[in-house]
Formats: sequence, structure tokens, C-alpha cells
Amino acid sequence: MAREIASGSPWRCWVASRDSAIVGQVWLQLLSKLPNPVGERDRHAYLSNLYVIPAARGGVGTRLLESALAWAEENRVDRVVLWPTPDSTRLYERHGFVRVGDVMEMTCGQPS
Repeated sequence: MAREIASGSPWRCWVASRDSAIVGQVWLQLLSKLPNPVGERDRHAYLSNLYVIPAARGGVGTRLLESALAWAEENRVDRVVLWPTPDSTRLYERHGFVRVGDVMEMTCGQPS
């Protein structure tokens, strides 16, 4: 994981801790599409591995997700995509994600 969080990497990671122990995490990778002639927005992010240990659940996952999405918004990400587990779908829906096939996505910000 050191490579993924090194300076200049497209990956970002947020962790939640309790009593100096990590109890949750979420990862986000920036993905850039090639520019296209129809003006389709091209700055995307892939959200992955949102996990909170069972003993720490009850809002920690929501705060991790909100932190990652705030960073995406601040960094002009156009769309966030993810592959949800059956148990996580409702959390993502509450934050504006919609199902498109087997993935979920959320459009961020306004087109430039």
C-alpha cells in the first residue's frame, strides 16, 4: 500500500481510528478519461474498499464516505463509480449514487 499512497499517486485513502487503532477505511482513485468531441465530462474517481470493523459501525462508514466525496467535490471530480456489496447499496443510495448495471455512480459538481 505504500506505493498507492505515495506522493503523486492517483490513490487517496481515509481512515477512522479509535484508541490509536484503525477501525475503518475508504480508498478513492482518480481516473482521467481522454477528452472527447462531445464534451462528455472526463474527470472520474473509483471508490473502493469502504470497510468498518463491526464493533465500530454506526456512523463511521458514513463519515468516511462523506470525507472521500467532499475531497472529490473539492478536486472537481465529475463522476464517482463503485461496485457495491449487497449490504452497502443503501448507504450509497442515501448519498446520491444510482445503480447502472452492476456498478453504482454519482455525478458530482457542475459541468465546466
